[in-house]
Amino acid sequence: MNDTEIKMKEISNQITDLKLEYEKLRSINIIELQEKLSVLVGMSFKDQYNYYFRIIDVPQPEYNKSYTLFNEYQIPVLACYNDPAFENIDRVAIVTRFSKASHAEDPVECIRSEYTEIPEEEFDAELEKAFDEIRSLGKRGDAK
Repeated sequence: MNDTEIKMKEISNQITDLKLEYEKLRSINIIELQEKLSVLVGMSFKDQYNYYFRIIDVPQPEYNKSYTLFNEYQIPVLACYNDPAFENIDRVAIVTRFSKASHAEDPVECIRSEYTEIPEEEFDAELEKAFDEIRSLGKRGDAK
């Protein structure tokens, strides 16, 4: 091996070591962000379109062979859509809502500034309305 190849090998080893260290730190950062966002789980909100949702979990990483995908801005929620104008949309769905709470000093205040917080009972009532709508499907005589 000549001097250039030796130097290239040394740099390659350094890059590998740095990538491993980066991934260890990233894993720690993901856990820290999840812990920070865990205070939001169970909170209920409505957005500017009056769609109701309850936070049901913290963002979860998706692991791949070569990288870890983690989007701390997408918060998992149980959403309730009661707008009859949207007939082709599921009435109840597990989806995500965007929030910058993971990088805020106070994640609760941050998400309260992004969405309108509602009492648990209000969300439960909207969810029950959606369930009633689902239950009535096939009972109205228009089901095929």
